[in-house]
Amino acid sequence: MSIEANKEIVRAFYAQAATGERDEELVAAGLGYHGPDMLGDLQGRDAFVQVLSGFRSAFPGFETDVHHLVAEGDTVAVWHTHRGTHTGEFAGVPATGMHVIIN
Repeated sequence: MSIEANKEIVRAFYAQAATGERDEELVAAGLGYHGPDMLGDLQGRDAFVQVLSGFRSAFPGFETDVHHLVAEGDTVAVWHTHRGTHTGEFAGVPATGMHVIIN
């Protein structure tokens, strides 16, 4: 797949991130995710979707803005911002009811 095609998949994923309607289609089975310390590194679609499902429960209806994508080969890095209200436990942090912005 071309670099531009890979970037389009990432854009499409984040466009549907709050709903998860196309996770199976858009998240590669061999995905490697390198995120913040509280989440750590995740390997594989199932691990990533499980964490994402918890995020969706804790921040229902969150919104995501994709600011920049950088790609080389089959690797795509994304700079994005999530915004939502923390209504459920996530990563051991109880719900706060606060609106949060996560970069």
